[in-house]
Amino acid sequence: MIWNICLILIFVILAASAVLAVFAAKCGKTKNRISAPLNILAVGVFLAIIIGSFPVYYQNTAHNDYSNGIKAFMFSIHDTLQAFTLNSDVDFIRDNIIKDSTAYAELYSLIMSVLFILAPLIVAGVVISFAKNVSAYIKFLSNYFKEVYVFSELNERSLVLGSDIKKNHKKAFIIYTDVFDSSAEEMHELLPRARETGSVYFKKDITEIKFKHHSKKHEIVFFIIGKNAAENTKQSIKLIEIYKNFGNTGLYVFSDSIETSLILTGIDKGSMKVRRVDEVQLLINKNMYENGDKIFERALKNHMGNEKYIPAPDERIPINAVIVGMGKHGTEMLKMLAWYCQMDGFRICIDAFEKDELAREKFRASCPELMSEKYNGVYVKGESEYLININSGIDVNTSSFTEKIKEIKNIDFIFISLGTDSQNIRTAVALRTICEQIKTKPIICTIVFDTDTKIALTDITIHDGVSKYDIDYIGDLKSLYVEDVIMNSKLEKEGLECHLKYCNDKDKLPEEAEKFWKYEYYYRSSIATAIHNKIKEIRKIPDENLSQLEHRRWNVYMRSEGYIFSGSKDKSSRNDLGKMHHDLVDYDSLPDSEKKKDERVSRIK
Repeated sequence: MIWNICLILIFVILAASAVLAVFAAKCGKTKNRISAPLNILAVGVFLAIIIGSFPVYYQNTAHNDYSNGIKAFMFSIHDTLQAFTLNSDVDFIRDNIIKDSTAYAELYSLIMSVLFILAPLIVAGVVISFAKNVSAYIKFLSNYFKEVYVFSELNERSLVLGSDIKKNHKKAFIIYTDVFDSSAEEMHELLPRARETGSVYFKKDITEIKFKHHSKKHEIVFFIIGKNAAENTKQSIKLIEIYKNFGNTGLYVFSDSIETSLILTGIDKGSMKVRRVDEVQLLINKNMYENGDKIFERALKNHMGNEKYIPAPDERIPINAVIVGMGKHGTEMLKMLAWYCQMDGFRICIDAFEKDELAREKFRASCPELMSEKYNGVYVKGESEYLININSGIDVNTSSFTEKIKEIKNIDFIFISLGTDSQNIRTAVALRTICEQIKTKPIICTIVFDTDTKIALTDITIHDGVSKYDIDYIGDLKSLYVEDVIMNSKLEKEGLECHLKYCNDKDKLPEEAEKFWKYEYYYRSSIATAIHNKIKEIRKIPDENLSQLEHRRWNVYMRSEGYIFSGSKDKSSRNDLGKMHHDLVDYDSLPDSEKKKDERVSRIK
């Protein structure tokens, strides 16, 4: 009876461990070493051998001894340990399987033989895995005097950025951590590409590897770039704890969560340079900084027939923009257009479309004063000028959407962000068709993450081979995840310059520079200023108009960040925790000191 019970248990344990191992492998990288697929199999085989050996030793112990079961169990464990070291007596186990005790003696014997073969093979796998980590660490130590860049995961984004860093710095040493050899298609493609750049990889988590054995004269930069936001935050905290006083270390955390922002702002970072990378904002900032002037040119061409036309300061040429999709990218673009298009001679009108029936209410909750009837669509001298309409509950695949689009005259700019490359491309093409029908020629911009798809679609024509769809595709990995955008951005340098202009005391400039990097409030605001300064220079705004225009832009920017007027022009009424600011008033109501500050900040040179 005991033989049959043990045989059944062996099958159950092996089946369970196989299922769990497959599940762990399909789920990708597992952060808990105990739950790694190979370890799960090892535990399953270990238990199976113990159970399979137990009846052999049980029937060879004295049955009149009450402790015979315990002895048999201990002998089974001993034999199992020997099995994993190629030192077990397999013949003894096979020869002592009592054939008349089970109808499945041959099967029992076969199963045990297989298990005794699997045990040392699993050990070999673990040893090889350990050897790979040791080899990787030896390579790290041999690059003691090189700049080291360490990534928390190996994925498309980290590989593109790591490859670009290696291209720009031939002596740089690239490390990917938490990498598992896997038959998964993604990892099968990524590992060879990583090796081609001379990179090494560890199977351990980025926080489990000791990187302090490195020259302090050469920088170590960590990139937390995983898909799990909560885990990214935990890894960031741990790395800061370990390396904040090590010196010459940097940390880039890829996250758009408010939790990460709050933690990284408040935590003691020591001498470590820490920056959160909001990939959504990064993309929108980059696109508008590089291509935003085209929106003004298209508006001039559509409404005045001449893109070189210079409007008078008191003119208000409309810029009609359409946002399709109010997800993270769409919302960020809507906010940016509202302040970016604050320009003498122009007025921005935005129509946003979202399937969610509560889209307008949600947006208004996050930006109450931006959407307030006091400012939205109301034009007061010295105040920001814009009109935002959010069309909630509109599906882009319905006739209602088409009819709404056709009601907008002379559309100048369309931005599409619906979640997937396929949805974005399909909607962009459909909108080009609709715009042709109503005889308007807007810039159509949509997000396509896949670089190969972007290249294939660029300048594509219809069946006549002549007529182009003329759609701008932004957001592909090879354009965004590069060193010049993530780490050494020209825009960041200009943003820092703008931030320092707020300060009129040279002795406090180092302190102000530290604030720029430490607090996202200053970083985001100054980057926005730099982006707008560039378009002001392109539009050749006269010096005497710069200060008032800067305040108009700043007002709508602050409202897009959720700020409201504090209720008093007294500086003491400012409350950043409550997002209340005393300067959210028209330009003429500002004190002279603030007007002079606006003038300093708005000047490019």
